[in-house]
Amino acid sequence: ERPFLLETEAKVEDTEELLDDAQYYSSGAGVRVDRQTRVGESTAHEIARAAIENRISTIVLGWDGARSRRQSMLGNIIDDTLRHTTQLVVVAHIREGLAATEEIVLILPRNSVYNRGFDDALDDVNILAKNIGASVRGIVVGEETDRFESKFKRAGHDMSYTLERPRDWGVEPATGGLFGSPDDWDALLELLRDEVEPTQLVILLSPRENTPGWHSQLRTLPKSISTLTDGNFLIVYPPTSDGPNIHQILSYE
Repeated sequence: ERPFLLETEAKVEDTEELLDDAQYYSSGAGVRVDRQTRVGESTAHEIARAAIENRISTIVLGWDGARSRRQSMLGNIIDDTLRHTTQLVVVAHIREGLAATEEIVLILPRNSVYNRGFDDALDDVNILAKNIGASVRGIVVGEETDRFESKFKRAGHDMSYTLERPRDWGVEPATGGLFGSPDDWDALLELLRDEVEPTQLVILLSPRENTPGWHSQLRTLPKSISTLTDGNFLIVYPPTSDGPNIHQILSYE
């Protein structure tokens, strides 16, 4: 047991050092930090429990963009956190500071507009766009832009945005039809590889598995984007409920 305790103590010390750095940078931005260090058998469970106990509405997780050796989307901890939480989750692959961002490229998968948390996710994108002074270029994959245009207008955001299809960038589906087939997702990747600049922030608004707007291609798309683009990359997973319910809370007892 002693080696395990020593290893745990070392990890706690490392965590405290990371929190020191985070608090230093956040204080420069005028953001208050409430520090917590937890020890448990599952990192994802402790994140979920902390979110419930502290009434956290948005969870931000860092990601190195690397491909996992196991069959997972983003790595076991992030995947498990997505499964065990209902809050809005932002997964961030940050290479450089966001201050130099000139434009946000927002990827909107087919039917994601019907996800119950779509409005909350769009609110977060709007806040980010305003804070960094960037316009939003929405890329709708798998359907026309009409339904998304209506949703953007009803939201009443004052961000500067355009909504386009990949073909508006000069990229056509391999089959010549609507975007939605595997070949069409390949066309999106071609667009990201050839057209996106490092000064553009790519954001994928990705429904969670088994929720409206989910597509099997979303399982591998994050890793492909991180490989094809040189700039910063965020994945925004909309919340799946208005808050934790009793069943979610009891699952951690």
